[in-house]
Amino acid sequence: MGVRTTSTPAIKNAPEAGLAEGNGSFSNLHFAILLVVVPWIVKRMLPLVNRGGFYTYWFMFAICGIPTAIAYWTIMSNYGPRQREKVALPGKPLEEYIELKDPELKRQYGGDSKIPMQVLQEAYFDGKAEFKGMLFLMGLRS
Repeated sequence: MGVRTTSTPAIKNAPEAGLAEGNGSFSNLHFAILLVVVPWIVKRMLPLVNRGGFYTYWFMFAICGIPTAIAYWTIMSNYGPRQREKVALPGKPLEEYIELKDPELKRQYGGDSKIPMQVLQEAYFDGKAEFKGMLFLMGLRS
């Protein structure tokens, strides 16, 4: 099951590169609960501030808020489910789009494994990786 594609030349299908955005699930409710509950738990566990009142909670909120937000965004960006599950992705291996010339990179990132963008960028500038066709970079299919 997926998004229906057409075979008529008058109606162009959307490029798959723009629809496969990867992980990026985010819930405002979960985020708000974490921002409220984590400082309360930390306040209750620390013996120095556990007898404090309302202002102590807001102090702990100021200290714990930013690390909690960064941790939530990082975890949900790396391990959360995809935003759109109804797009049928091709499921092709990495070698279909990128030619890895370095045997170490090919061994480590070949097949169905993901390659980090920084590693791909450095390999491209070092001449260890090449993109197969300019149409892939623009998100178009031939």
